[in-house]
Amino acid sequence: MNKRDAEKLKQKVIEALLSNGFTPTPGGWRDYHGEGSKGVIDVSVDADKRYRQRGYDVCVFGVFEDVPRARAAGIDCNPYSGKLNFIFIESHQVDYMISQYI
Repeated sequence: MNKRDAEKLKQKVIEALLSNGFTPTPGGWRDYHGEGSKGVIDVSVDADKRYRQRGYDVCVFGVFEDVPRARAAGIDCNPYSGKLNFIFIESHQVDYMISQYI
């Protein structure tokens, strides 16, 4: 995927987050903050060159604050840190990512 397409996909991810109730967190350790049935989650979205060089076009890094709650809801996040990351190649994966976060 070229840089332009990666940026478009990044914008699609951001729009999906915002339309599902996530709010920007300027100056925070993550870019967006949201809360859903699976708990509170903080998310960063990146299409940086260092990831594209490894073949990862758009990366979404999420961390659930209440790990037991997220895992009880069926989320396969890290059982210790609550991390749930997505690396996108296709735009149709955005909907699946949102379903895991809210």
